[in-house]
Amino acid sequence: MEYACRAAADDPTVLDVDLAAVAWFAENSEGTTHAVGSKKPNAWGLYDMLGNVAEWTLDRYAPYPRVEEEKDPSGPVKGFTRVVRGGGWKSFRPALRCAARMGVPESYQLEHVGFRVVQGEAGARDER
Repeated sequence: MEYACRAAADDPTVLDVDLAAVAWFAENSEGTTHAVGSKKPNAWGLYDMLGNVAEWTLDRYAPYPRVEEEKDPSGPVKGFTRVVRGGGWKSFRPALRCAARMGVPESYQLEHVGFRVVQGEAGARDER
């Protein structure tokens, strides 16, 4: 999720992104979700990578390891808390960052958290 959100760029922050142009969040959502694609996409043409609904990931939540070289840490193998990213329509500006994450028990049902279905192109490879 973070890799796709960044679209090969540095992490957008509230200081260098016009959030109202790319995201539905607490200040502009009117307390509800909105149709996907009604804001501007990121550099890779992906919509709603920040805001609208925060997204469940498969990663289990734990503090990041202190090993600087580790790339794409996925957390512990066991546990009941999953990582949620991207912020949603209820979120305030600080939560709307590609690197922002929070742990949520996987049994929770939250109205501002969902998931993203992505279909890659035939023959496409992950180049990470």
